[in-house]
Amino acid sequence: MEQNFKHGIFKEKLKNRFLCRVEVDGEDTLCYIPASCRLSNFIDLTGREVLASPVLSSDARTKYSVYEAWAEKLLPANAPEECYVLQNN
Repeated sequence: MEQNFKHGIFKEKLKNRFLCRVEVDGEDTLCYIPASCRLSNFIDLTGREVLASPVLSSDARTKYSVYEAWAEKLLPANAPEECYVLQNN
């Protein structure tokens, strides 16, 4: 099955560490972040380009999942914390 990734702009993380707001196709969209760490402790994603993957489940809370974030190069959202720390130096 082919995924139709969308480019978006990261707007803000929410109190729930797995949720954020991303502008996708000009629309403010609630997205899932598939990472168990608090990414904001390692990198400020605000305003950065992200790659969003459509969530295929009909009962999902979000329409997209953040798949990658631009930090000098695209990094998977579930990359080890060390990747984000190194990219921010």
